Amino acid sequence: MKPTMFKFYTPANWLENRVKIALIGVGGTGSEVLTSLARIDYAIRELGHAGFHVTAWDGDQVERPNIGRQAFYPSDLGHNKAVLTIQRINYLYGQDWIGIPEMFSIECNKPEYFDLVITCVDVAQFRAI
Repeated sequence: MKPTMFKFYTPANWLENRVKIALIGVGGTGSEVLTSLARIDYAIRELGHAGFHVTAWDGDQVERPNIGRQAFYPSDLGHNKAVLTIQRINYLYGQDWIGIPEMFSIECNKPEYFDLVITCVDVAQFRAI
């Protein structure tokens, strides 16, 4: 049987407008994804693209076990992961991204308002929704 070929087509509005991204979870994986999004955003803006607009959700605070295995430092202890990481990126890259200090909820948030939804949570049940 011949393998099925899938092709990704970039939506036309992604080429001309800021791409609205929802990032759910800013822990181990999410903090790294967010940092990578900031670097990609900077590079494409330098090339003339409108860039990204990221909204990140996480209800957790930085705890001692997070330091070293996640993108956090000792001075970050007790601060909300989403707010802290977004503030850092906004400061370093001159952005206006949004950090929301609560867990993402389908009932309270509308994923259809975003062009791309990225989940970086460690709860398999949430990823299946």
